[in-house]
Amino acid sequence: MNTIESRITALERQLRSLLVMMAGVLVVLVALLAYGATDGILDEIRTRKLIVVSKSGQEVVKLESGKFGGYLTIGNNDGQPSILLSALPLSAGLVALLDASGTPRVQMSIDPTARTGSLRFTDEDGNILLSVMSGLKGRSYLHIRNGGEFSILNDNGKEVVRVFSDDSGDGAVIVGNRNGRSRVLSAR
Repeated sequence: MNTIESRITALERQLRSLLVMMAGVLVVLVALLAYGATDGILDEIRTRKLIVVSKSGQEVVKLESGKFGGYLTIGNNDGQPSILLSALPLSAGLVALLDASGTPRVQMSIDPTARTGSLRFTDEDGNILLSVMSGLKGRSYLHIRNGGEFSILNDNGKEVVRVFSDDSGDGAVIVGNRNGRSRVLSAR
């Protein structure tokens, strides 16, 4: 092969390489233009897990599919989970607020079998301090532990009923009127 033929062969190879590169650039350019035509907003993203990290690299939001459906964890900048939202079996749901040690302290959930809902506040050991539940046949329940109390206020913001456990552990009720007069009803 003489020098001219070898130079022509080399130029043909370079031209083919250049055409392949130009075709690649054209494909990328068309894709970028199509993406730009949507204002950078995609209609749909499909994934099994999505994690958002803070500037320091800590996971602060985790959205994933789990055994019963979707699961969302929201954490603070240290990566400590603070809020959980979860699908449960039979189309039920759970919302939980966690303390600094990761213990659920407030929980709201639905029991689809019994068709009831509940809101629970717990101490650091998981003991229920306050529980509000909707029961069967339209009944509602309020449970207060450890000597708690609750009050009912009238339209003017004055307490007219207080229910509590007294120092001896017995139940007591104070019933008052709008003029400030009251009577204590006790189990003794």
